[in-house]
Amino acid sequence: MHCKKVQTLFFQLLENELDDSHKNEASAHLDQCQHCASLYKSFSQTLHSVNSFSRSTPETTDYFTSKTLLKIQNLKNQDTTVWSWISGVLFKKPAVMTASFAAMFSGVVLGIFLNLNYQDSISTENISDNNSVEEVYYAGTSDNYMLQFIENQYYKENGNK
Repeated sequence: MHCKKVQTLFFQLLENELDDSHKNEASAHLDQCQHCASLYKSFSQTLHSVNSFSRSTPETTDYFTSKTLLKIQNLKNQDTTVWSWISGVLFKKPAVMTASFAAMFSGVVLGIFLNLNYQDSISTENISDNNSVEEVYYAGTSDNYMLQFIENQYYKENGNK
């Protein structure tokens, strides 16, 4: 048996999980190979040390247990939604609430102002009968101007108006 094969069987050999033929081959290799025998001895000592540690839970007092359980229960009963957090911050701190509403109001007013200025800047002066649909669209026109352009094109082609 080769060294790598024997080294992969160390755990099964220690736990007595190998059949007799593999066990005899591994033991014969360990008797002949000093390197593998040294590794096996280190592996055996390490596994023994790990198994010797106590796996019991640490001792706790009744006070610690009751306090921990009480904190867990409080966390379960606590409302953790986004709205509860926002309302807790806004309504408990008047300065934050005032600043939030002022920011929202300013945003609405600014949005209306910008929209009105944009609507005022749109005109039909840039649209002629010679513009293509793409030119009208990219000129930033509204739907009403687009309809007017299409209507003009229709009448221009059919000769009615």
